[in-house]
Amino acid sequence: MMQHLSELARCNLCEWRCGVNRLEGERGVCRAEMPQVAYTMLSETLASYLVTMLGCNFRCIHCNAYRISQYPDAQWFYRDYVGPAVLADEVISRMTPDTDKINFTGGELTIHLPYIEEVVQAI
Repeated sequence: MMQHLSELARCNLCEWRCGVNRLEGERGVCRAEMPQVAYTMLSETLASYLVTMLGCNFRCIHCNAYRISQYPDAQWFYRDYVGPAVLADEVISRMTPDTDKINFTGGELTIHLPYIEEVVQAI
């Protein structure tokens, strides 16, 4: 089992340490199951490839990314789970010679850290 999947079987990635089995559809404070990608894009202005993740373990009252951070409760639909190797290939194929970094953003990235590590290693 890939590392990012094994860590989801009893999730303790954030400080809430819910211990839910995200692989079986249980949802803790972050409401996330599998790491889900909201969207990706190449930003020539930032010379960066952006990967926006869904879910957050915070409930900030003035969140500027509510639909992303409170997914699925916000009832918007995004890309869904993208395997680390598939996302890595996508990033590599879309980056330009002027793109020198990858930015992960979204809700709260701690809940997806093993997944992000696998994507970066694959790249």
